[in-house]
Amino acid sequence: MTVLAQRAIEGDRGADSWRLSDAELCDRYVSREREVTRVQALASSDLAEIERRRAYEPEFMGVVTFLKDRLGTSGSEA
Repeated sequence: MTVLAQRAIEGDRGADSWRLSDAELCDRYVSREREVTRVQALASSDLAEIERRRAYEPEFMGVVTFLKDRLGTSGSEA
């Protein structure tokens, strides 16, 4: 999880979700999921450019090892 994501989650703890109507809560969820999709698309675009430029070299042999190191993920997640 990125620092930005962690801060967003921590900042939302104790939020007034209980004050929202069911419809408002559903709308907020959908809005947040759309934002997640937008951010994932931006990250994918950046990753494609990293791969195109081979910007991970010479430190890493490939984009998967770069992701594993930088994100601390397993090979299958990367």
